Amino acid sequence: MAKSQILKDLVSGEEKLDSVLTRLKVILADLGNEEINKWINNEIQGYGEGDEVPPYRVLTGEPMGDFYLGNGVKGYQYSKSRVPIGKLDKEMQKDVLTLHLTDGISSLIHMQYSDSQLIKPIPAEFCGTLSQPGLQVLKLSIHYSKNQIHGVVANIKNKLTDIVMKLDKDFGNLDDLDVFSEEDPQQELEAIQQYIINVIFEDKSITIGDGNRIKDSDIGHGE
Repeated sequence: MAKSQILKDLVSGEEKLDSVLTRLKVILADLGNEEINKWINNEIQGYGEGDEVPPYRVLTGEPMGDFYLGNGVKGYQYSKSRVPIGKLDKEMQKDVLTLHLTDGISSLIHMQYSDSQLIKPIPAEFCGTLSQPGLQVLKLSIHYSKNQIHGVVANIKNKLTDIVMKLDKDFGNLDDLDVFSEEDPQQELEAIQQYIINVIFEDKSITIGDGNRIKDSDIGHGE
């Protein structure tokens, strides 16, 4: 049996992921699953303030900046170096280093090939909480690598591939975007929804309608 065009587009390259998501939105519309529809919309448009961000979009960065190490009489100022943050407790360190990547898929694809770097700025007043005898933190920002962004894009592409392959296998060619019918058993429709949710959120214990997700936070970008 000939494979669906949407599956061929997934294999051909990342630049078509936005189109794949849009077509998948149309294909799955008849299921009426709000959670799946919201995920597709968020991946296309980006996650808004207050939206919950899936774990695969949560990044841990490197604390970089300027600091002075010494006793005031003798010391050395480090610039654009890794900043010691060991004074913070583990929970605070996690909060500082973590970034919930909320950009839509087209923006992510652009970012991974852009010359600019993804940076979360840290307010200057917070630097004082990191300072201690012998260490004065002057400037701090959290840096994230292009490989991390590439990993997020690859993760999204892999999820879409799993979902489309399953639909293509169970319901046939998807090219006319009209996949489901009234004759399909309800149990079969519920099963495909559960499969898609499990693929999206990587948690086999999640059931349809479960709202437990990682909460979003602000993103910072920099040159």
